Amino acid sequence: MKISTGFGVAAVLAGLVLSASAAHAQSFRIENRYHPEQAVNVEKGLASSPAPAAFVSAMWVAEPVVGTAYIRLRNAWTSDYLALVNRAPQVGKFAAGAPGSYWEVEPVPATEYYRLRSKTGNFY
Repeated sequence: MKISTGFGVAAVLAGLVLSASAAHAQSFRIENRYHPEQAVNVEKGLASSPAPAAFVSAMWVAEPVVGTAYIRLRNAWTSDYLALVNRAPQVGKFAAGAPGSYWEVEPVPATEYYRLRSKTGNFY
């Protein structure tokens, strides 16, 4: 399964793919759909940049939000969450109830990809 966030206001997430890592069975990378060597990485702030497979700073864990179709995305290195705040992607210590940190996985029509949709304002 490939997951892409598509093309929206969250420019750092645009065109990204989630892919499982063999080294981290419970975690995955959010990779650039067109440049798979690039991944959302928090080592030097939130950015899509070249990140070898061993970089834990580029690994994410999906945590289901009980009773909903949403997940929260927690960075495996910092334990910070990915959230959309004022239409901009950020990582931080967001409370469990912070709607900006809730994401839904949706299929992209007529493709093999899925995208992440933020609970706040339906941004991708």
